[in-house]
Amino acid sequence: MEQREGVVKFRLDFHQKRCITKEMTAELNGWRHVLHRLGLIGQEPERYQGLGFGNISCRTSDARSSFLISGTQTGKSPFLSCSEYALVTQCDPLTNSVSSMGLTKPSSEALTHGQLYLLDVTIGSVVHAHSPEIWNQAEAMGLPRTPRDVAYGTVEMALAVDELFSLKSVRNCRLFVMDGHQDGVVSFGSNIEEACGTMIAALASAVAG
Repeated sequence: MEQREGVVKFRLDFHQKRCITKEMTAELNGWRHVLHRLGLIGQEPERYQGLGFGNISCRTSDARSSFLISGTQTGKSPFLSCSEYALVTQCDPLTNSVSSMGLTKPSSEALTHGQLYLLDVTIGSVVHAHSPEIWNQAEAMGLPRTPRDVAYGTVEMALAVDELFSLKSVRNCRLFVMDGHQDGVVSFGSNIEEACGTMIAALASAVAG
């Protein structure tokens, strides 16, 4: 299976429907802009074959698998319109399937986001960033890591996240590195501020050495 950055690998049941408002995405969009300015989300010609990278999501309700996530290949824009977000209504990592609606399809990492929401109902937001600084310093920083032979956006990654999440260290630091996904780092928290703050703090620590 092709391993290029930004390639959707799950089975997607997508319903094109105008259902996401500016109010629903306002806080998410603000924090995404901060991550974009830090180079944790974006699209640059010299990185990852010029494809967009990084995404952000937040839980929308008490439903375990319902969340808003930035759309596929939207990394270039510093701000997104509400039409560039997708509403994931169902996610099943074991069957490699995602159901969503909106005017754009969900990010290629929607399966990993969905797995985290299913694992812990207290998680309210997830960030998947690309940081060579954190990724290269992961061992020195003692960060939890998924296996190197596990690719992003796959059932194997969802299962690896499940196994990793059983470790107390992951729950404590609220961040892990995707060892088999170049520069891939995931953080999570009870809300958007916590998830993004965790990622930014890790970047500061990595830069400080």
